[in-house]
Amino acid sequence: MKTLKEILSNSRGTLSLISFPLVTLIILLGLSLLSKSLQEYKLLKFRSNAYLCTKVFVRSTQNLSDRLHKLNLALAALPMILLTPAASSYLKLKKSLIQLGNTLIILHTSKLLSNDKCTKMNKAMFMKSKPFYGKLKAKRNSLGIIKLRKKWKIKVLHTPHRVLSPLENLFYIELNFQKKGLSLKASSKEINTKALQQLKHYYGLGSYAL
Repeated sequence: MKTLKEILSNSRGTLSLISFPLVTLIILLGLSLLSKSLQEYKLLKFRSNAYLCTKVFVRSTQNLSDRLHKLNLALAALPMILLTPAASSYLKLKKSLIQLGNTLIILHTSKLLSNDKCTKMNKAMFMKSKPFYGKLKAKRNSLGIIKLRKKWKIKVLHTPHRVLSPLENLFYIELNFQKKGLSLKASSKEINTKALQQLKHYYGLGSYAL
């Protein structure tokens, strides 16, 4: 006959054998849920940064376009000064307005390049999508008026870090800019894709600004 002490000792051993895999399973489930939550957080942060990056680009582009349009109006009206006693100041005023426009373009470019929510690829796309014609410098006519774009489109590709599986989570935001009256309007739509072929297509494009 086993003593009470021996029975209790055997019961503890049996419980220990049963509880160990159960505790291990609970720990593993907890780690799995934690890992999934971290992945969801990283994905949410990636998408939030992508939209903040795009928002800054859109607002800055709209502001630049509106300000350059106002400067164009001033430059177009400036020759009227030649009919007044202040005609001698025409060239000086024209030069000042042109320099102001160039400064606004530099500030716009600097703002986009310093945006820490954007990737290097995003910034490269933005540098090719400007509200005016011209590459390094804006195209101007003899009066100094900048040739502004009235309608264009850009597809901004957002690719997460490798830990988030880029091919499964990448997406792009298609932006459509159109001049309406004195203001530049913008509309957007998100397009998701898991296709590797589409990723290759975008990397193969010569220009992201259409």
